[in-house]
Amino acid sequence: MEELWPWILPLPKETKEQYEILLSVFKSKVSLDILLNMNVNKKNYQKELVEKIPHSNKSIINVLKKFVRAGILEQGTEKVKVDGKEVWVKYYTLTFLGKYLKLLLTPIDRLSPKDVKEIVEELFYFYAKSIAKLCFDFNISHEVFHNILNKLYLTETIKRLKDSRKRVKTAVFGSAALDFIIPLSEILTGHDQTVTVRGFISDVGGSAANVAMALSRLGVSTAFSGKIGGDYGGRRIVETMLNENVDISSIVIDEELQTPQSIVLIGDNGEKKIIVLLRDNPALSLSSPSEINWSLIDECKIVYIGEVFVEVASTIASYAKSRGKWVIYRPITPYVKMGVEKLESIINNVNTLILNEANWNLLKKSTPTLDSPKSLLNLGPKEVIITRGSKEVKVYTINETFEVPPFKVKAVDTTGAGDAFVAGYIKARLEGKSLREAIKYALAVAAITTTKLGVRTSLPRADQVEDFIKNYAPTP
Repeated sequence: MEELWPWILPLPKETKEQYEILLSVFKSKVSLDILLNMNVNKKNYQKELVEKIPHSNKSIINVLKKFVRAGILEQGTEKVKVDGKEVWVKYYTLTFLGKYLKLLLTPIDRLSPKDVKEIVEELFYFYAKSIAKLCFDFNISHEVFHNILNKLYLTETIKRLKDSRKRVKTAVFGSAALDFIIPLSEILTGHDQTVTVRGFISDVGGSAANVAMALSRLGVSTAFSGKIGGDYGGRRIVETMLNENVDISSIVIDEELQTPQSIVLIGDNGEKKIIVLLRDNPALSLSSPSEINWSLIDECKIVYIGEVFVEVASTIASYAKSRGKWVIYRPITPYVKMGVEKLESIINNVNTLILNEANWNLLKKSTPTLDSPKSLLNLGPKEVIITRGSKEVKVYTINETFEVPPFKVKAVDTTGAGDAFVAGYIKARLEGKSLREAIKYALAVAAITTTKLGVRTSLPRADQVEDFIKNYAPTP
């Protein structure tokens, strides 16, 4: 049996009543033909049923009576005019139970989308009501059923996406999370402080997920590959990234893990503190080469590696380089603390290495032999880019070292500015812009992103970036 019929059959609690209903419907062809000829939401007149159904009047009327006794039909009468005279006629309507017995026998492709929506909502309500009662009666956690629904929904979504996916220009590997962004009049610094807030934003984040959504906003076809839990956070990530037109068919769902969450506190001047919630089994990122979609790397032009475990990141970088892809690596803080030696197998296979200034200082501290970002070029990269917040970006290549000044704007929230920068850089390089032009474009994308609260909602579209660069006037 490959697939079951999608409808749930609601039956009475008592066995005797169940038996009577099932016999009433399935005992004879007359019963089945009557149900098949019933209109779901209209009155069914006895005279019309007798004329339409190819069985004797007596057989049809006997089954109709049984259906009424079993609670499948409700019977009524009304006056109608026949040949100028008023007469009483008998009609039947399907009960709640009768409606679903009828649907049980109706091919799903004969139902309208509206009918399907109504049916699913009613059936789910009916079944959820029973589940809620059973949870109380047998001390079962309702969270179990939330997780089952989330997992099945996510699995079906990814399955359908895999069947219809298209080629993309950029593959992004890393993590996705659920962020809670809270604006504060001041960042908490002392003991026993209490502050009030007017609200908060709950949205999808995670550095690599931000890069993927930013690229899509800029018009670059992008796929995201990472790991999520089979929970509410995972569902939010899937739904949000689908709405942002990111290909998520390479996401791995692990129902045993929990989707990461973080709290971002934003001060009036744009300063921030990020609090990562430690969970028992977090879905951080791909944890094995077996979870990598190799065909995704084969088809794209640029591979971006973000917060990916070192062993997996090394495998991705090596494979992508062997396929002639442009590989960009942006290691996160815990990894740069390990030193260059731990990251060398990745750095050897990347074209562009991007670090923020804080991470460069940590990498240098953990690797005493490093004296300048330019020395990283000896390990394989063609270019090393150091972002420095509101200061100039420093760029190092074999042939030159230069700085590119930022666009000065009034920053509201700097969260995700680095992610936006990376997306802008990739967009520009795909369009054939020079390294210097690409850095300038990336800085424009990052600047725009800082002018609103939240990351995803502040990511600009390509036309907004062009207008910004064209009309730029520095903020005093």
